[in-house]
Amino acid sequence: MEKGKTDMEENLIRAQAMEDVRNDLFPLTDQEPAYVAALQAQMGYADANGKINYSDIAVKHLPRRLIVSGIEKEIEKKHIELKGKTYAEAADMFMKFIRQWPLYGSTIFEVWVKKSEIYFIYSIFSPFDICIIFYFNIYFNTLSIFFYRFISNLIPMKFQMNVG
Repeated sequence: MEKGKTDMEENLIRAQAMEDVRNDLFPLTDQEPAYVAALQAQMGYADANGKINYSDIAVKHLPRRLIVSGIEKEIEKKHIELKGKTYAEAADMFMKFIRQWPLYGSTIFEVWVKKSEIYFIYSIFSPFDICIIFYFNIYFNTLSIFFYRFISNLIPMKFQMNVG
């Protein structure tokens, strides 16, 4: 995905992406939360070492489930590695990170299907792929994700999928 056409558009995209991260709409691996929060610290505080409350940074920029014991130290360590980066450099690093996600820039449609049980289906369309996410049972919260390029046969009426 390319950059926004104007600085204002890029700032809005970055703000929306950060909000999506904070609301846990995009998955982060175990190593990524500290990096994302450290980039936010660098954008907000630059090289102000020792004067930053990294707990507040974690709460402000990470989903609750990722705020675990010791995250503040990890954020501080990653922030120190970013020393000397300008706001613009840290913002560019953050957006490069965001744009690497497979579903970045996709349009998501929520569909409800009622058969014997209720199914939630999310159809996600991007310039490069179509992704179908099934929540097969809202009570057990089972999640299956299928990318179009890997689906060899889709029979929607019976909810049978053969993944190649």
